[in-house]
Amino acid sequence: METHEMNFKILESAASALMLGGKLIFTILNTLFPLFHSVKDFMDANAGE
Repeated sequence: METHEMNFKILESAASALMLGGKLIFTILNTLFPLFHSVKDFMDANAGE
């Protein structure tokens, strides 16, 4: 999200939704998704050059 505070609120909500002792698992794909799509958009925009 846009700020650390927003990210923290999201994680707080996810933590409160877990069962006692539950785990939230992140994958590397979560972090690469925005990077891949911004690079793809850049490449698509410059494909004719």
